[in-house]
Amino acid sequence: MGGRRSDPRTRRAPASARSEWQVRLSSRSFRNRLSAALRDEIESLAARPIRDLLDESVVRRSLAACHPAMFDARILAGVAVHVSERVEKRLDREERALDEILGPVVVERVDALLDEDLPEPGALGDILAEVIRQDFARRLFAELIHSAIVSFNKRVNPLFGGLASAVLEDQIRAFIELGMPMLQEQAVAFVRSQANQEFAVELAKALLRGVLAEPLGDLIPQASAGQRRRLASLIVDVVESERFQAGAADAALRIWDDVYARLRDRKLGEVVDTADLARVLAEPLAEVVVRALACSQVAEMFGEMFAERSD
Repeated sequence: MGGRRSDPRTRRAPASARSEWQVRLSSRSFRNRLSAALRDEIESLAARPIRDLLDESVVRRSLAACHPAMFDARILAGVAVHVSERVEKRLDREERALDEILGPVVVERVDALLDEDLPEPGALGDILAEVIRQDFARRLFAELIHSAIVSFNKRVNPLFGGLASAVLEDQIRAFIELGMPMLQEQAVAFVRSQANQEFAVELAKALLRGVLAEPLGDLIPQASAGQRRRLASLIVDVVESERFQAGAADAALRIWDDVYARLRDRKLGEVVDTADLARVLAEPLAEVVVRALACSQVAEMFGEMFAERSD
């Protein structure tokens, strides 16, 4: 009596065959061989144009299909706030200035760049003009003028003491407030004047040099717990807004198009040292491949293939 032979396509692989395949996947020798193969493959791509390595249409379809709604906005906001808090604490603890981080060679080149003449110095005057018109600048000017008036009167008028200053406080401040709009516009005219363009440029350069020398922890003060909660809420509102949802994919596509147009005809070896790239990527890629092959369904598929070949 002969039984009907089962179809090998539907026959499940023996447990021993599946186990043997999984054992091979988890072995160090398999990972080393796979890592070496990937390293050789990456290095061999040096002479290939990037257009041959990336399918532009596939990338564009993937970017177009991605949208912020795929992600949980609250989790993203929590991660962003947590990272910002860690960065603030790290910068405050290290107390290093930007020029120290960049190093003397870079700082020297930045100084040389700042010393060059700007092609459009008038743009800085426009920026300073907008700053001067802000409420902060108005209050700053008013306080400086008030202090100067009080100090002057105390010097030239011995009777102008604490009592007289207190009595005239409101009148002095009211007088200053009345004239502040005119003073602000005079200051704007001053920085925009062609004769004072050099002053505006030198002021901007001095501010930039000051930023380089200031500890980063002082430039980025730590936020309070309430501010962090409001920041997280703001991030959620932005990510979930219709405008952001509609524009994120378009922005990603525009960036991709601009970058790809610049690099598509370049060989990969011109853009990156493929030997270093292979050294950095081969082992992590091998780990990803091994984990993917070790998934239950994938491992079962390969186990069945291994069992069929054994037959």
